[in-house]
Amino acid sequence: MIDVRLRQATTFVRVEGAVAGQRPVVFIHGAGLSSLVWMLQLGALSTCFACYAPDLPGHGRSEDVPGMGSVGDYARWLVELVETLDLGAVVWVGHGMGGAIAVECALAAPQRCLGLVLMATGPRFSAPPILFEALRSPGALWELFAEDLFFSPSTSRTFIAKSMADKIQSQRSVAVRDYKACGAWALEGEWQGLQKACLILGGRDDALVPLPLVQALPYVLSRVRLEILDDAGHMMMLEQHRRCNEMLVQFIEALGQEESAGAA
Repeated sequence: MIDVRLRQATTFVRVEGAVAGQRPVVFIHGAGLSSLVWMLQLGALSTCFACYAPDLPGHGRSEDVPGMGSVGDYARWLVELVETLDLGAVVWVGHGMGGAIAVECALAAPQRCLGLVLMATGPRFSAPPILFEALRSPGALWELFAEDLFFSPSTSRTFIAKSMADKIQSQRSVAVRDYKACGAWALEGEWQGLQKACLILGGRDDALVPLPLVQALPYVLSRVRLEILDDAGHMMMLEQHRRCNEMLVQFIEALGQEESAGAA
């Protein structure tokens, strides 16, 4: 774990397996969450790759940064972070809003992108008024609302309670900002020229980013592999972490083989 000074604010980054020569992988959490959502990935993948999971500005243990009002704002900040850490080209792994940020990072700095993994991400997001009403309501309404929104009906309530602990989530005001940013973001057809290998993972029971939205991504991006996970909702990296980790390792290792073949 390291603290990085960026834009006059302290950024918290979880670091696992950062050994010289390992392929760098940057994990980007979703709206209203923190880097803690990646704990089941960091430990498993750190034996193969150099794993970095920052708390976005104002989330988790990172100080806020003025001007973070859009997906593009987060992406530009994140590219600066990767440059500050001198990571070179990385594999971007994003969840929900983090997936949108990953795409924007690849577009803004293609030389920094080896490949993309997009979980629970579509070419646009829905941000219905009821979501904001729940976030702004006192008490446990948001937690009850989030249980059905984020998880598969097949996931145990005990597991959900642990997964949605307060320490994983950001402040409500930051979550409101994030979901507004999601509602204002969309991929357009002209971005079809993004020539980066991409693994897309969708949860069959995802109520926040339904399958039709996830399945629409291949029509916008090129070089895409789409996988649908059964018994998984929006938080698939927690609900089906073993399957997610297997596919992440396979995809990232294939990137390395492709890179080696191109250099031969």
